[in-house]
Amino acid sequence: MAKVLGQTTPLKIMAGIYKSGRLHHAYLFYGEEGVGKYESALNYAKVLLCERNNGTYCDECESCKMIDNYKHPDVVVAGTDERFRNAEIYFNQYLEYKLPHLFNNFYTECRSILYKVESMLFDSYDNYPSSEPKEYMLGNKKESSRYALIEPYYLAVNYTLNELNEDNVEFIDSIFRTKSKDALNIVKAKGGKKKYSIDGDFFTALKKIHYNIIHTVIPLDTIRNIIEMTYRKPRLGRKRVVIIEGIELMDKRAPNIFLRTLEEPSDNNIFILITSDTNKLVQDGMKPLISRMMELRFSSLSENTLRSILMKRLRLSEEKTALALQYSSGSMSKAIKYLLDKKSNTSDNIREVLLSFIDASLKNNASKVSSIITLLSEGEYDIIDTIRELINILKKSLEDKYLEIEERSYILPNSVSDISIIWAIDELDSLINTLLNTNSQPKMILYKALSNIYIWLNNY
Repeated sequence: MAKVLGQTTPLKIMAGIYKSGRLHHAYLFYGEEGVGKYESALNYAKVLLCERNNGTYCDECESCKMIDNYKHPDVVVAGTDERFRNAEIYFNQYLEYKLPHLFNNFYTECRSILYKVESMLFDSYDNYPSSEPKEYMLGNKKESSRYALIEPYYLAVNYTLNELNEDNVEFIDSIFRTKSKDALNIVKAKGGKKKYSIDGDFFTALKKIHYNIIHTVIPLDTIRNIIEMTYRKPRLGRKRVVIIEGIELMDKRAPNIFLRTLEEPSDNNIFILITSDTNKLVQDGMKPLISRMMELRFSSLSENTLRSILMKRLRLSEEKTALALQYSSGSMSKAIKYLLDKKSNTSDNIREVLLSFIDASLKNNASKVSSIITLLSEGEYDIIDTIRELINILKKSLEDKYLEIEERSYILPNSVSDISIIWAIDELDSLINTLLNTNSQPKMILYKALSNIYIWLNNY
């Protein structure tokens, strides 16, 4: 979890409280969406539970790592969120810049969504036999329930993340398709009359999971489960940290039920409640709840802070950063939403995939070539745009060669003759004419074209 920027005042207050040894049992973090409230809550949980116990967090011990991966048994997270959008932008930024922290952020956002599935579906998690695969717990639900409907998607995404790393993330959809078969086999093995299927790519599945578990209100059962959990001792750490995001969205009955827990606090539990809309906290039942908490205001982020995050962490260009800042209103999440809404599957992404394909072909990496061909022919890429981009790469290689440009995005070996490159360009160009003027099968044509390119480059 990255350090929160632009919130010096609330973070200094939290640090002072920790150093004094007089921890408050409940905090209210409030402020605009996307200014670091949730991240600050998680970071404070790491401070409280870090194995080094020195007033900060190390991000290296087992406790810190479990919190980052949403796997710590003493950190309970509930609420609503839009982390699906964050996962998308971190993924696309990693493909573009190949920075390890972007991959880690993407992976963490995906795991946080799955964590919500687990916390909602695995009712008897604490007592479930460790010898049994955790995913089988979903099978106890009725076939008609939404939990049963998202089960195959949850398994496929989970299995994909288990296999994913920085080296193979660009082939995420190929991995997802393979793991989808494993997921369906597990679901079908449980029996039942319902026929299950998994449609779309990795992000389609992640989105389906996300929008099936995110509520317009935080259910009453969720609050009851949290209250019941607070009666137990922490399993690993010195404290249990309960983070509830979007408390203004709690079921109307929840505040009264939750009030007694805050009135009679246990030394074992720290509550951090988060809201982005204080106007909704004036409703009946909320006022007594708020009065039991220490309030910390998180201000809107300055333009310099937002620019630093967008350019240094996300590595956006000055042009994209300037556009995002216009629509941010001091909120990182609003800036990200704008970027995602304006994001298109342009030639930049296709180009990177094709360059990887050419590199793998020259190195005779058959397995990688096969994965890329499957990705391009079976994925969401436009077939004609893909072929045109491949033509552009080959043409650019010839142009750079004769213009004697030293720094090129890609250079074919000198052993690849100009005549053969021109031949490949003509062949690809004729395929585009075929696709535009006939009722041929685009995917099959692209598959054959890429296979021929692989054979051609493999000879060099």
